[in-house]
Amino acid sequence: MKMLQRLGLFACGILLVGIAAHLVFGSTTPNSVVLPQTPNCTVTQIATGDQTTPAVLLAAGANGSKIYDVLVYPDTDGTSGDREITLYIYDGANSRQLALIDVAGDSTADVVPESVFENVPLPIDSNGNKWLELPSGYSLYISAESTTATNPVIVIHQGY
Repeated sequence: MKMLQRLGLFACGILLVGIAAHLVFGSTTPNSVVLPQTPNCTVTQIATGDQTTPAVLLAAGANGSKIYDVLVYPDTDGTSGDREITLYIYDGANSRQLALIDVAGDSTADVVPESVFENVPLPIDSNGNKWLELPSGYSLYISAESTTATNPVIVIHQGY
């Protein structure tokens, strides 16, 4: 009987310690980390003519976006025009140049896109892929020197 009383007191002690810990430390909440959602692929093009004024390529999602790459294809209109492409980060007030690449005109051979992130020092994920964090309210802007080429552009990204 004394053994049962001792076990009962022991159990009550554990219960009281648990209640006290709950009162001191509060209740636990689920993880509130926001992770990237469904992968997206935004497709656009840089048209022929003067595109030297930066234009919006991609606006960040409501909680920001994770950009994996920006791919610029050689011309698609058969002119084989080379083109210089500039990518900017715009914070709502100022734009800062992120990358400048030359895209060779090559519409006759196998058409392979140029990665804008190729030579940009960016963080690398666990798979060895570069990525760019674009906060909410920010945008990627793109411009290109004047030429007769039309260049498709693909942005691979995820919203938060």
